[in-house]
Amino acid sequence: MPRRLSFTQRLYATLLGVVAVGGWALALTSMANNGGLKEQLNAAEAELSTTQDRLESISLEFKSVNASLRKLTSTAGDYDQLSSELRSSKAELATVRRQITDAQQSLDDLKTQAATQTTLIAGDAPRYLTTTRARVRAAPTTNSAAVAIVPEGQTIEVLEIVEDGKWYKVGGVGYMFHELLVPSPPDGQ
Repeated sequence: MPRRLSFTQRLYATLLGVVAVGGWALALTSMANNGGLKEQLNAAEAELSTTQDRLESISLEFKSVNASLRKLTSTAGDYDQLSSELRSSKAELATVRRQITDAQQSLDDLKTQAATQTTLIAGDAPRYLTTTRARVRAAPTTNSAAVAIVPEGQTIEVLEIVEDGKWYKVGGVGYMFHELLVPSPPDGQ
C-alpha cells in the first residue's frame, strides 16, 4: 500500500511543484524577452552599420572640404603675393615713366643744343643789339652773378631763347633779359 505522505511532505512537494512551475514560467518569460533583446540587438547593429557608413561619408566630405580650404588659403596667399608684386610693378612702372619723361626732356635739350651748335658752326646765329648798357648773367635769373657788362648798341649773337622767351643765351657766356635786346637789322641796311 502506498504510503501516505505527511502534511509537511505534501506541503514541501507542493511548494517544490510551485517553484518548479514558477522556474519554468520564468525561464519561458526570459526566453521570450531574450528573443526581443536579440531583435533589439540586431536593430542596433544595423543602425550602427548605417551610422558608420554615414560617418565615413561625412569624413570623406570633411577631407574634401578641408582640401578645398587649404587650396583657398593657398590661393589667398598667392593673391596677396600677386597683389604685392603688382603694387611693386606699378611703382617700378611709375619710376620708368618718370625716367622716360626726364630722358625725353634731356633729349629735347640736347636737340636744342645741337641745333644751336649747328647754327653757330654755320654762322647763322641771329644778331641782336643791346638797347642799354646791360649785364650778362651766369644763369637766366636776376639773382645770378653778372659775368660781363655790354655797352648800349653792341651787336650780340643769340644762341638760344630760354625761360619761355624771357631770357636769351648770348655769346656762349651767359644770359640777358629779353627786354634789353632788339633784333639787329640785316647787313646792308
